[in-house]
Amino acid sequence: MHLLALPLVYDIFQDAVGANAFRRWFLTEFVRTDSTAVVLDLGCGTGVAASHVKYGALVGVDLSAQYIASARSRGLPRTEFVMGDCIDEIRRRPSGSFDCVICGGLFHHLTALQCEELVVESARILKPGGALSCFEPVLDASTPALTQRVMKLDRGKNLRSLDGWKELFAKGFEQVHIDVRQDCFRIPHDIVLVRAVKNV
Repeated sequence: MHLLALPLVYDIFQDAVGANAFRRWFLTEFVRTDSTAVVLDLGCGTGVAASHVKYGALVGVDLSAQYIASARSRGLPRTEFVMGDCIDEIRRRPSGSFDCVICGGLFHHLTALQCEELVVESARILKPGGALSCFEPVLDASTPALTQRVMKLDRGKNLRSLDGWKELFAKGFEQVHIDVRQDCFRIPHDIVLVRAVKNV
C-alpha cells in the first residue's frame, strides 16, 4: 500500500508541502458558495472541503474507504460522504441538482475518456449558473526542468498542458475561466485554477 493512502500520512504530507494551506485558500477564496448551496466534492479525500466552504448540503465522494472514514469522523452537519467511484456517483445524480462541483487534483488521476465524462456529467448535474471549480497540475514544454521532475513524482500520471486543460473543460462548458499559479506549494509545482460556469 502507498503510504499516502493512510489519512494521517496524507494530511502530514499535504501540510509539509503547503498543499493544505493552498487548499484552504482555494476553498475559501476561489470557490464561490453560500450557506444555501448544494455542493458535490469529487475526490473529497479526508473531507477538508466541508470544513471550509459554505453550504446547505454537501456530498463528498472518494474511492478510499480510509479517507471516507476519516471524513465521516469529522461529524460535520448536513454532509454525506460516499465511498465509491466519482464517475459512477455523478452519473446517478439528477440533472440540475447541484450549485457547485469541487474537484481538487482529481482529473490528472483519470484517463482522457474519464476526464471528458466527468466534465460533461458535471455540467449536466449543475444548476444554471452553477460552477465546477477545480485545480490541477499543469505541465507545459516551458515548465522549468526541476519543476517537471518534481511534478512527475505525483501519483497522478495524466498531466496536461494549459491548452490541454482548456480543451478538456470546453467539452462541457462555454464559460471557462483559467489561471496559472506557480506559488501554491513549497515544492516546485505549477497549478491551473479552473472555474467552469454553466450557462443560465
